[in-house]
Amino acid sequence: MRWPTCASVGWRKELTQRLLGRRRTPPLRAGGRRSAVRWNASVPRRGGSASGSEATGGDAGAEPPEMDFAAELYGEPVASADVGRSAATRRARTANTANTHGSGTANATARWTSFADSGSCSVNELGEWERRAPFVSRHFRLQPGELVSYLERKGLQTRVVDQHAVVRICPFCPATKGKADNLFKLYVHTDSGVYFCHRCGAKGNHWDLKYRLGDVMEPTNWRGVLPRVAGDVAADAGGPAAETAAGCDPSGPAAPPRRILDPAVAAAYEHGLSHSTAVLQYLAARGLSVEVARKYRVGAARLPFPDDVGGSGDRWTDHDCVTFPWIVPEWSTTDAAAHDDCGQAAEMPSPPAAVLRVKIRSITRKSAMRLEPRGGVWGLFGLHTVPADAESVVLTEGEFDAMAVHQATGMAAVSLPNGARSLPPQLLPLLEGFRKIYLWLDDDIPGQEGACQFARKLGMQRCLLVGSGNGAGPKDANEALLKGMDLQEILRKARPLPHERIVTFAELRDEVQRELANPQQVRGIQSVTLPGLNRILKGHRRGELSVFTGPTGIGKTTVLSQMSLDFCQQGANTLWGSFEISNVRMAKMMLSQYTGISAEQLLPEFDTHAERFERLPLYFLRFFGSSDVEQVIHAMEYAAYVYDVSHVVLDNLQFMTSGQGRGYERFEIMDRAVEKFRLFATHNNVHVSLVIHPRKEDDDQALKTSSVFGSAKATQEADNVIIVQNGDHFKYLDVRKNRFDGELGRVPYRFDTASRRIVEIPPHELQALEDGLLVYT
Repeated sequence: MRWPTCASVGWRKELTQRLLGRRRTPPLRAGGRRSAVRWNASVPRRGGSASGSEATGGDAGAEPPEMDFAAELYGEPVASADVGRSAATRRARTANTANTHGSGTANATARWTSFADSGSCSVNELGEWERRAPFVSRHFRLQPGELVSYLERKGLQTRVVDQHAVVRICPFCPATKGKADNLFKLYVHTDSGVYFCHRCGAKGNHWDLKYRLGDVMEPTNWRGVLPRVAGDVAADAGGPAAETAAGCDPSGPAAPPRRILDPAVAAAYEHGLSHSTAVLQYLAARGLSVEVARKYRVGAARLPFPDDVGGSGDRWTDHDCVTFPWIVPEWSTTDAAAHDDCGQAAEMPSPPAAVLRVKIRSITRKSAMRLEPRGGVWGLFGLHTVPADAESVVLTEGEFDAMAVHQATGMAAVSLPNGARSLPPQLLPLLEGFRKIYLWLDDDIPGQEGACQFARKLGMQRCLLVGSGNGAGPKDANEALLKGMDLQEILRKARPLPHERIVTFAELRDEVQRELANPQQVRGIQSVTLPGLNRILKGHRRGELSVFTGPTGIGKTTVLSQMSLDFCQQGANTLWGSFEISNVRMAKMMLSQYTGISAEQLLPEFDTHAERFERLPLYFLRFFGSSDVEQVIHAMEYAAYVYDVSHVVLDNLQFMTSGQGRGYERFEIMDRAVEKFRLFATHNNVHVSLVIHPRKEDDDQALKTSSVFGSAKATQEADNVIIVQNGDHFKYLDVRKNRFDGELGRVPYRFDTASRRIVEIPPHELQALEDGLLVYT
């Protein structure tokens, strides 16, 4: 695909003079009487490819100011840049499928290639970041002023012209040689972050820009490589309980996973619905008709699942299961959907309506769930039922909800693959062409938090939030169907997201009612290993900043590692940033805590334990020691966008900012870092746990809130302040600040050297310790 280039040197001079402030002329508009621009008529405006031309990185252009950028700059594969872009495009998709396998598809299959196997890749290799860049919807909007502020922090001189920040000297261009014609060629859209240089041809979305400027370092998994399965934990691991073991054959090791489901297996599942009385009765109990189930190609099978929750999988039991297929719609090109969990191009079946992957769920135990094949491609349940001319779609949290909406209203309805936990960027192209998206997630706190998060990815201006009862009524669409409610009326009452800067009580009313109706969910995730902490802090909530401190060597990292694993196993996608300890040592300690086995005993069954541990939604920052806080923030934003992380751990602030200032300048640097972490937690609705060492205190004195190193800004910005204290007979967690409800207190604990876990001390042992009748060795 080639964008038209300017054939008039006079136009370039006039634009340069206007940017330099030498001439005050009205904006140039393509096709206007003043415009000296001549467009190549043989090249389409967007989405297509010119006859006889090939899309290359060097000649792919962009439109001048006030015109849209090339669709491929938003992260889409070149051959599928217009996938789902409009109803008219989708209607013509089937007839034009043959044209999508031309020269442009080479770039499409290169997009988002995994580097986990190769380990590393040269920066100079063609299209390295283009293959890694996550898809960004053209409806996505950055925070107001975020882009201009970022360019200024990078030391780039800019002028804001209409909706673009025009950079004086493009950092990707060769030397300007003092020529005015070589200046102000890099255009960056202030809302979307999409950029294009009219001199060197550099282009991409805002993630590309930050990467090329050295500000994005993609997190790794616990093995130290790029995650191969991003967000696949919810289904493959059986939800928060992490029940499902690898594979589905209990008799032996699983074969290497296929990227696409075997068509014979898919057909067997679908055919099994008619012969499974248990599944048919289960669907009828949910108020769903057989006709709708067959339209969505729901299947049935009897398959084994392990009995022990998160165990080794030694004992398996057959379950009656319902299967939900992910099918390529006929109006979509296969290239748009042919990317697996880590973005690697997958071999696509033919015809386009074949099954890519299937979610298997037991009808007797909700947590017994997995995806087949493991590590396969992403998809949306029910997408094949969406008409080619549909302008709106209902996006639900569960498969039964999507079928309930379609059965009751006839509207196009699809289901998310991981519920409210994540929306993989690989799925965004399939939703790009809908003008209106109804987000009907569960009417509880996690569901509505996920809906708001996904709306920002999809574009808030086209999303509507559906509430079935504001916490007081049915939880989801399927429950509303069972209660005989008018689902069409519920959809008509869907509301847009409120303004980011202005809000009224009428817009807050539903959220207030929902919190009153769900007090336990408002408290957040409950700790399993430290129930005493629940009594004080009430839970782990998104959007908060927690500050941890304590004397050197007391075990702050150990405590925080255990707490983060606790929440991670319950569905909190977690990002760990260890600036003091290497990721290898952190992973070894966390693996020991996760299994409850000492490091010396892990080796004999290492592969079994590592397989289970690897399914956790856990990622690691690739920073160590003194690091640029801005780059750390960018990596956190990337993880929040791509992996939907809800908990970030930073250990610790002193190591992160070491050597970056002297005297009082150190305090200013740390204060600015704390302020940025606070803003990140609020804007991205992510809980940030920050470790800060205390200032030097006498060993016999208990630490106080004022003992936290630096100025008072850290403890003022924090929602929670937790101090790990050394008592006379035991150690304890001292909660010194709790913004949620103000309750303070302490949690005594002892350290178990075998599992490297802390264990709460029960009241009867606590009294014995204080009386000197019990001593821990």
